[in-house]
Amino acid sequence: MFVVIPGLVSGLATTIDLLSTAVRRRDLAGANLTAWAAWDTYFQAHNWGSAMRLIPNHLSGLGESFDGKDQDDGIGHLVWLVALLTLACLLAGIVTTIVIIRATAATQSDRIRAELDAERWQTR
Repeated sequence: MFVVIPGLVSGLATTIDLLSTAVRRRDLAGANLTAWAAWDTYFQAHNWGSAMRLIPNHLSGLGESFDGKDQDDGIGHLVWLVALLTLACLLAGIVTTIVIIRATAATQSDRIRAELDAERWQTR
């Protein structure tokens, strides 16, 4: 689930980008992009259809793993461990992304501020 949904959404974003670029361009490369966009649209429809058909089965199986009825085999504990590790990785990814965005914004804002100051001094 943590891989399927983001994969589908990023594929949808790629399809939209290809379609918008193909509509804007009016040359041979645009025709090539139109072909890619058509294929990508078909592929997205296929992927979304497959996901909508298969996800309910996987969710019901996942719910059965968490219900705790199978205490003798220890699988329930393993499922909880995997879920917690997945959540920890997700949170680590969010924190890493925030740190990267803030560091890049600080670096770029200093550069842009310096360029604006230099431009102001040149116009005087």
